[in-house]
Amino acid sequence: GGVDEAMRIFIEMQESGQKPTPFIFGAFMHICGIFGDVENATWFLQVMERSGFVPTIYDFNGYLMACDRANQTKLMTEIIAWMEKVGVKADQSTYTILINSSSKRGNSEGAKKLMQSMIQSNLIGPQALISYTLSHAVNQDASSFLIQQEILPLAERLDVSDSSIRNVYNAIIHTCVSQTPPLLETAFEILNVMIDQRPKPDAVTFSTIARSIPAIKNHSLSREQFNCNLSLSNADTQLMQNLLDLMSENKIPPNTDIYIFLAVLFLRSRALLSVLTEIYIH
Repeated sequence: GGVDEAMRIFIEMQESGQKPTPFIFGAFMHICGIFGDVENATWFLQVMERSGFVPTIYDFNGYLMACDRANQTKLMTEIIAWMEKVGVKADQSTYTILINSSSKRGNSEGAKKLMQSMIQSNLIGPQALISYTLSHAVNQDASSFLIQQEILPLAERLDVSDSSIRNVYNAIIHTCVSQTPPLLETAFEILNVMIDQRPKPDAVTFSTIARSIPAIKNHSLSREQFNCNLSLSNADTQLMQNLLDLMSENKIPPNTDIYIFLAVLFLRSRALLSVLTEIYIH
């Protein structure tokens, strides 16, 4: 299957005298993109040009996708120059591929420039917006981009689904609490934005913040490893109580992680037992 099968079909077409159409070339380029096969993508484009066809944006996007997956970023730059030379303009998919590539490689500045260009070209798309925001959060000081609420107007303009935006917020909260020390203030700012506006937080949002508590972060339910003498401070207890209160106020049922975290904390402090009983049992 995959590229090998595509190559076999293509060679059979040539041997039988059939002339590939631009649509056929585009399909083969897309297959190369999916499998990250730069070598065959290059070959297909060369054959395409020899056949008298000018590569379309669909062909170039397949080529860029292949280069991204094969980690050949230098060649991606050459492809963009090639596109400009033959007068093929980037579309929404092109920008999304490039922004994804920049995001994966921690190039937040490159992603920012691409995002600005995409907005100026009126080609901004939901997936590019999500990729850019994640890249910005991971490589910048947590989430100033979100805190300034620059993403929400764009998301509304693009009709991005609440679930997609929530995934972005949750991922950035995860970035905040993964720092040393955890950026809890920023995490709660994002949580409050979600509560006050959209999308509403879910149990994952709260369990992600709860992971910042040392006793949870390092927990193990096995008897051999549990006696690690991790203390549960008053601040940790208060943090969990605040999260539980907010979940109750916003009618958000706990997920499995929340129950596991509470079980871990109960073994160190009975202070949370009454909170859970009041909120989730009565």
